[in-house]
Parts: sequence; structure tokens; C-alpha cells
Amino acid sequence: MKEDFSINDFTEPDLFTLIWTKPRKVFRYLLDYAPKKHVHILLVLAAIGKAFERSEVRNAGDNDSLITILILAPLVGGFFGYMLLRFTSHLVRWIGNEWLHGKAKSGEITLVLAWSSVPSILSLAFVLMKIVILGQDAFSKELSFEPTQFTEVLLTTISTLEVILGIWTICLWIIGISEAQKFSVWRALGNVGLASLFITLPIVILILLIIPFIR
Repeated sequence: MKEDFSINDFTEPDLFTLIWTKPRKVFRYLLDYAPKKHVHILLVLAAIGKAFERSEVRNAGDNDSLITILILAPLVGGFFGYMLLRFTSHLVRWIGNEWLHGKAKSGEITLVLAWSSVPSILSLAFVLMKIVILGQDAFSKELSFEPTQFTEVLLTTISTLEVILGIWTICLWIIGISEAQKFSVWRALGNVGLASLFITLPIVILILLIIPFIR
């Protein structure tokens, strides 16, 4: 059932601003009237953001040059990240529909995942800021220079904002799934939890089977 607003009620800027404050209404509008809007570009940007995040976590700057990271993260990480996000959305829909009796149609969970990523995509601006401030050290385990107090405060602020954006991305993901699947928020959370378990459990079992042979 469509809500009591029409296709003309949301402008382009509205979608990107109201997703922060009225996500349920935005998701309902997108699902009803614009199920393919910006889906692929948002997924690609989200994948690139995740690629840079992984480069930071694994301290890629300790072994790779900055230019290598800047090339490989968007190209290689972006491509494989995009494919993983598409797989994740299809898995969530399949589990939600088959196991939890969800109502999401083909492509709707992908739409939700894409638009839920808007906050995390904003983190790309913070990645750029850290590169400007730190250079290659943005992806290294330790800094090669002694930072000023201002730099430390700025980096701490950026890290805090990145965490907040990450949390809000997850919240949007859950809210969007609840709209697409016609679930409560708790049921939507269960949908995501089951999908995560479906992915991680085989990996954990494989690792446990391999460990005895590498000791």
C-alpha cells in the first residue's frame, strides 16, 4: 500500500537530507516510486568507502605506497565490494522471504542497502581529510611524525564522527529492511542477524577445521 504522498512530494535534495531525519518516509517513497534511483552509484561509493576502511584496518600504508592504495582501493576494492554488497542484499531478501515470511520484491533490499549507505559514503570526505593531514600515514600503524595537539584533536573528532556515521548506517539498514519486508524493527534485525550468521558460520567452521593442520 502506497503512503499518502505522491511522486512529486520529494525533490532530489530532499531524499539526501530527509534520509537522516525521516528515513522511514524516504524508504517508503523510494520503494513505491523510485526503486532504482541512484542504486548502483551509491553501492559503488559505499564499496569504495569500505575498501579504504579495510586499507586503514590492515595498515596498508606500512607496505604499499599512497598512490597504490589510492588506485587499488577504488578499482579492486570497489569492484569486489560492490559484488559483495549485491550478494548481501540478495541473501538478506532470500532469508527474510523464505524463513521470516517477508514481503520484499526483487531489488528492494538492494535499494535499501544502497540508500542506507549514505552516511558511510560521507565518511569518504573524512578519508580525504586524513590523507591531506597525514599522507601515507593515514593508512599506517604508526605516525612517522609527532602530531600537534590540534592534529590529535582533529583526528579524534574525525574518528568519532566516523563511528557515529557507521552506527547510523546500520540503523538505516534495519529501518529500510523493516519497510521493504513489512517487518517490525526487531524482526528486521533478526533478518540481518540470520544473514550475517549464514555468511560467517561456514567461515568459522572452515577455520576451525584448518587450524589443526597448520600448527
